Amino acid sequence: MITYSDIRQLKEIADRGANHFLSVYLNVDQSQASNLNRGFITALEDQFKLIGEEIANASAKPRFQAECARVSSFMREYTPHGKSVVIFSDMEKDFWWQRELPVAIQTEVRWARAPYLRPLMAVLEQHERFAVALVDKQRARLFSVYLGAIEELGEIISEVPVKTGGGGWSQTHFQRNHEEHVHWHAKRVAQRLAELDGKLHFERLVIAGPPEATNELQTVLPKSLEQKVAAVSSLSINALSDRVLAKVLEIEEEVKKREELRRVQSLITASHKGDGAITGLNATLSAFKEGRIHQLFYTFDFKPVGSRCTNCGALLAEFPERCFYCGGAVEFTSDLINRLAQGVVDQGGKVCQVRYDGAELLSRSGHIGALLRF
Repeated sequence: MITYSDIRQLKEIADRGANHFLSVYLNVDQSQASNLNRGFITALEDQFKLIGEEIANASAKPRFQAECARVSSFMREYTPHGKSVVIFSDMEKDFWWQRELPVAIQTEVRWARAPYLRPLMAVLEQHERFAVALVDKQRARLFSVYLGAIEELGEIISEVPVKTGGGGWSQTHFQRNHEEHVHWHAKRVAQRLAELDGKLHFERLVIAGPPEATNELQTVLPKSLEQKVAAVSSLSINALSDRVLAKVLEIEEEVKKREELRRVQSLITASHKGDGAITGLNATLSAFKEGRIHQLFYTFDFKPVGSRCTNCGALLAEFPERCFYCGGAVEFTSDLINRLAQGVVDQGGKVCQVRYDGAELLSRSGHIGALLRF
């Protein structure tokens, strides 16, 4: 599974030298007609052709073509298992990095002096890990959902006596005994969820089942899990995994839209107050140079160009003759946001690509902003 640790490792590899990398994001989703009968190969080679035509330096073309041939050879033998493939290749460093993703992403190819990590970071930002607890009064099924894939983690079965007996005192006794066992069952489930959270570190929790069971579970959740409950659903304890996944993805989409708008609103409000946040490209690049960015926000369609200092690494929205900070030489970069996002992750920060209602709001404040460490 891809993590932010992978992003940092890729960035470290890129920093060891100045070679070019071929970065490939390829949609191979077999539910799309255009990808059947290995149609994704055609899409890939069309991208290679377009980039090859843009390379002005004739001496650089043979190496680019060799990298393309390497990737094409791999993909011709490749059997799709996920919906997308990500590849970073540098033959001169004998470097090859390839992963499958269970989510569909747009086909895109880049030839540059660093791996093109922006789409990969967007995938990580857009997908949180969900835990799911399907419960009734004596059973529970637990799941993990991440990057569009579901995994069943286990089942809990408790002995719960019936709640009816005779009449009078006997009836009350059976009722109380039944309720105690339902409570103990809920506590077992909550304890197991806490253990799983310690291992998997999920961001959201979905609880599903009949009201009596879901209400009981919510009363015994530790505070750390109670704060992660994203939704309570009426899914049956016997629901098929595909049905559980479909419901969680629906909830995830709703949560993303709601959370994105709330976070962008908070960012802009804090920026206006000067309270640990800024908006606008120049202010954001300045904060990055100072190592102050805790979380970066940018709209999905924001693609400014700029420059990078070859001496101190500063990123600039302009293309001056010399670096504003150290006077070093600068080089043009056509993808300023990719370099910025990679740099923020390298500094231990997080990156949020804004895609929903928050995008229009953030675009009115310069398309970009950040929450600051100090």
